[in-house]
Amino acid sequence: FLGRAVARAAPASASARPQCRRVRCAAKDAAWAPGNESPIHLDGTLAGDMGFDPLNLGEDPQNLAWYQQAELIHARFAMLAAAGAVAPSLFGSVVSWPGAGVEWYDMGTYDGYWCDTNTLLTVQFLFMGWAETRRFMDLKNPGAANADPLFDYSVSATDAIGYPGSAFNPMGYGKSGDELAALKLKEIKNGRLAMMMCVALYA
Repeated sequence: FLGRAVARAAPASASARPQCRRVRCAAKDAAWAPGNESPIHLDGTLAGDMGFDPLNLGEDPQNLAWYQQAELIHARFAMLAAAGAVAPSLFGSVVSWPGAGVEWYDMGTYDGYWCDTNTLLTVQFLFMGWAETRRFMDLKNPGAANADPLFDYSVSATDAIGYPGSAFNPMGYGKSGDELAALKLKEIKNGRLAMMMCVALYA
């Protein structure tokens, strides 16, 4: 017996029908290049986020966290370097110390410090190596550097990586979230300016 069965489905009720919603999405504008869209991974949550990542280097969240910390520490070093470059020539006539009045472009050959340049470089490598190792450990394992084995200080477990607070914030700045966000923005903006200044000095 050959037959053809025709099945008629009952009309679906209104409650069983899928609900359709109209959603309007707008990409975040890239502040560094008006008219361009910011990458998806730069959503404005990072301090100083201008939507600048033309090569999508921070597309991976782990890489983004690494680059953010790298920029922050380079910005802080650049601010110290920029101040150290101009301070001797600006204040050398007011305050006297070894190297006062020496222009920044002659500091590399100046030999009037308390020790020779090689010794200063060795000490710098040791201290910076210690600090960078601690920072690397905290980045890889958050909370690992909350207490130091050599120096008597402790970092609050609630402090964000790169912003230890506690012993490093004796004045208690940034108690509120808005104030802390504003200070982070000022720091990274001044740090970026200092990095450009260091590039100009090197050039």
